[in-house]
Amino acid sequence: MGKRVTGEKVDLDGGYDYDSVEDGGWLWCIDCNRAYKKGMFRRFSVCWHELDLSYFKGKDYKNEKEFEDLYLPEKLCPYSDCEGSVTSSLAWKFVKECRKEYPEEPELNKRYSL
Repeated sequence: MGKRVTGEKVDLDGGYDYDSVEDGGWLWCIDCNRAYKKGMFRRFSVCWHELDLSYFKGKDYKNEKEFEDLYLPEKLCPYSDCEGSVTSSLAWKFVKECRKEYPEEPELNKRYSL
């Protein structure tokens, strides 16, 4: 069965979701239409000097990195002007199969529409 894109519905019968891509493999953000490599991401910004950590006292974390992993697990698209989640990204191979004219390896920060 082939891939199909109709409006916001996408038929992903061939393992084209975020989890199917190996680390370092190319992904395509459905929100900003740009490609990036798996492992690149942002987290919600935290102003540590303004954050009241009293709620978290006694919790099981040792530093800011562990705090982020425990309490800010959502990974965002690596592009600062995008609010998309990496888990809603698609494998680049899906985009490439839909648009044969696109390159095997996309350029960072270039928009590729479907």
